[in-house]
Amino acid sequence: MATPGKSGTKETPRADTLPRLLDAVGRSLIAAGLLLLAFTAYQLWGTGIEQARSQQRLEKQFTTSVSAPATTAPDSPTTTVTVPRHGDAVGRMQIPSIGVDEWMVAGARLGDLEKGPGVFAGSVMPGQTGNFAVAGHRTSYGAPFGDLDKLRDGDDIIVTTADGEFTYKVVDSRIVPPSEVGVLAQVKDRAIATLVTCHPKWTSKNRLIVTAELAPVHTPAPPTPLAVADYPGTAVTEQITPGWLHDRSRILPTAAWSAALVAMWVAARRLGRGGAGRRAAVWSVWALASLPALYVMFDNLSGLLPANL
Repeated sequence: MATPGKSGTKETPRADTLPRLLDAVGRSLIAAGLLLLAFTAYQLWGTGIEQARSQQRLEKQFTTSVSAPATTAPDSPTTTVTVPRHGDAVGRMQIPSIGVDEWMVAGARLGDLEKGPGVFAGSVMPGQTGNFAVAGHRTSYGAPFGDLDKLRDGDDIIVTTADGEFTYKVVDSRIVPPSEVGVLAQVKDRAIATLVTCHPKWTSKNRLIVTAELAPVHTPAPPTPLAVADYPGTAVTEQITPGWLHDRSRILPTAAWSAALVAMWVAARRLGRGGAGRRAAVWSVWALASLPALYVMFDNLSGLLPANL
């Protein structure tokens, strides 16, 4: 009888291992699922909060800039010369048919588009002969171009800059691959606007391109390509190319905030041992502290994932 007894004693720890392992795996999957849901919510709504704040700052910046004395190009008395930095306000875009009313920024890098629609470096400005090219998000950061596919020929695109208000009429829309940078090329005999966003929604597989022409009531001014002070690029070199780790400056902050969240969770687990009242107090404090940290971590993490307009 001793042998079976010893055998049963040895098998007990092994019998406990599998349930514990399955429990740990199950808890991990639940936690991962909750984090994924939270990150999705951040992408859809959290980024919109950030973009709304940026829009308020851009409005103030633009109002201040147009009230200041402007430098005018000697060969074009109707065109104001500005040399903004990436992310600076350059004007306002309104598309009444789809409810768009957004402040535009200089540059179309990913960081610029987090603030609002971005004018490609090297693009002409509104009201000028050439291609006025603008990119915008479709599913995140306020989704300014979320309904761009609903535009129809003849719809108005109204753009206001320091030089005045200009109306463009939609004439065409089409789908192109991301490599088709020809849509950003300059033209010499027309004044057009090109709006760029991702297609279909939730992916960056293709680009939706909407082309509009300056309304006949305007006389196009000579072209003055947008120069961005801290970036000597052109519209073509600024073409958005999705990819992993596209903003490497966010790797360290993402890792640091992730480590902080893990440390906070471990600390809460240890400090929460005891009565129900103690656990409730500890986890309440943990929730209040972890939510802001999670928000900042998600903000940095989004800069490491493939770009999705």
